[in-house]
Amino acid sequence: MGAVGVTLYFIFTRRLKWRSREIFELAAMPVSETSNGFTGRPMHTGKLSYSQIELRAFAEFMLNNLIAIPYFEENRVVFSLDHSISRIVGLKQEHEPGSWISFDNDGNVTAHISAKDYVKFKDTFAFDKLCTNLGVLFAGFMEKFLKGEGVRVIDKLNDLRLNPFTE
Repeated sequence: MGAVGVTLYFIFTRRLKWRSREIFELAAMPVSETSNGFTGRPMHTGKLSYSQIELRAFAEFMLNNLIAIPYFEENRVVFSLDHSISRIVGLKQEHEPGSWISFDNDGNVTAHISAKDYVKFKDTFAFDKLCTNLGVLFAGFMEKFLKGEGVRVIDKLNDLRLNPFTE
């Protein structure tokens, strides 16, 4: 198998593709309300119990599986869903202004969807519901990971069967 074949294998098995499209699709699935539009404020979406060691391990899992880029701050870890080339190669060292989910040292989960990502949805979904679902989705990923079921996170993303050539 040549270089092109290997590259295509990795693309189709989603080993070279960031999973942001799948994340947004999963967050939007339960939303049917289309009332209110975009707002720039982050939303608190819940609370979990985890240690700092578990949070760091989860961050490594998310990065290794091309789900999110973790940014370690003094009192929280922020998972960026912006996978621009400048962010991937480390030229952008902060999570703003893209979409992100944060887990703080007290267990609070907060989500933010950027205007750039929000306009990609076909429908004008209720922004608060999308943010809540995004935070709940990541909290669920964390819970599965902590139970040793990280492979179920990957399975859930793969079950969407989105085109591997889309963003």
